[in-house]
Formats: sequence, C-alpha cells, structure tokens
Amino acid sequence: MLKFRTGKTSRISSALIFAQRFALCSAMLFSFDSCSHTKSDQNQAVAETVHRMWMFEDQLQVSWKYGYDLAEFQSIDDVVAHWHKLDFFKQQALRPETVTFDHWGEKFHWKVERVGSDLRATLTSSGRNRVFENGGGDDIMMVFTASKPGEKLETQLIIPKGIYEGY
Repeated sequence: MLKFRTGKTSRISSALIFAQRFALCSAMLFSFDSCSHTKSDQNQAVAETVHRMWMFEDQLQVSWKYGYDLAEFQSIDDVVAHWHKLDFFKQQALRPETVTFDHWGEKFHWKVERVGSDLRATLTSSGRNRVFENGGGDDIMMVFTASKPGEKLETQLIIPKGIYEGY
C-alpha cells in the first residue's frame, strides 16, 4: 500500500499545500507516458480520483479548523449539504460533484466512528470495479483522524498496491 500523511499548521499556506498536491497528482498523471494505453488510462483514473479526494480534504480541513464536528456528518450528502450552507462551493468555484464522485462516476462513501477518544472518518472510492470492499481490493481511501474540533486533523491517503502502475 502507498500511504501519504499530511498535517496542516498555520505556518503553511493553503496555496502551498494545493501546489504540492497538484504537483503530486500531476506527477501521477504524467509519470507513466510510456505505459500501454490501457495502463495509462487506469493511472489517469486513479490520479483524478486522488485529486478529487484532496479537494474534499481541503474543504474538510476548513470545516474542522472552524470547529465543526465531523461526527455530525453521517453521509457524504450531509457533508456536502453543510458546505452548501457555508457557501464553500461558490467561494472555491467548485461543483459539488467534483468532491462527491470518483473518476468512475460512483459516489464516495463517508464513514465516521469514534476510536477511543479520537474521531476517525473515512472517505472511500470503490475504485475501478465499482464495488466497496471495506478498503480492500481496488478501493482508494482517505482516512482522517483527530481528537477534537480545532485541533490538528491528520490525513492519510491509502492507494492499494497494484492499482497504480509503479507501486
């Protein structure tokens, strides 16, 4: 599994973080130009899904920073409805479906649970096979963990080995 961890601090501007993520997604999109057409398309699909997840994460970080409890959101639709109320989509020039659906047109799955005193939220793409496999198979996951609103929200991206060429 390929895993990435991020943690935001007030010293790092969101523009810099966006640039880093854009560079990562761009590298994922363009690093395998010599691959066969099918593998290249698969890599692009995974990279696009990961990019959409990072855009979701950016919005989630803002909600968390301003004290909104992720446990209030029981589905992806609850999260999007909350962002509509705050006018996030208009401010960020985003369409809701950009952060709601993966490359394959399937809605992301959102799950929130308490693990001890920590909150754990998971955003999952069912992947190319369009079957949720609880993080197994070709599911792509982004896991968010924290203790309480306002504190650091940790993010971990999990891309299963073998669904992206080179890993």
